[in-house]
Amino acid sequence: MQMASPRIGPRQGLIGVSTMLRRAAPVYYRQMTERLEQLSYESLAPQVRPLADDILKISSAALGGPYNALLRSPDMARRCFDLLDYLRFKTTVNKRLNEFAILIQARISNAQYEWWAHEP
Repeated sequence: MQMASPRIGPRQGLIGVSTMLRRAAPVYYRQMTERLEQLSYESLAPQVRPLADDILKISSAALGGPYNALLRSPDMARRCFDLLDYLRFKTTVNKRLNEFAILIQARISNAQYEWWAHEP
């Protein structure tokens, strides 16, 4: 005789995973859920500062937002920055239309930082 498996909805599944992580690996869970400390320009290695200078030329949030996380891996940060720079500034799409598309996506995904950074 087989027992039917209980149905678990997405919310219960996430709560279960969260509870399991807290019990199984409390130190890892705590590190995983903490925010990254904000990097300052002065704390960056000299070889990373040219990238930070490029970011500061276009970013309304200085080195905050996604750049705070990306700068922890300078190679990845450079690659992401170049791609985002191309998508935002070097396409044939009108700049206002591009910003509008960013705002639509920010609203759909409830991305408050993106909305804050691009709404003006």
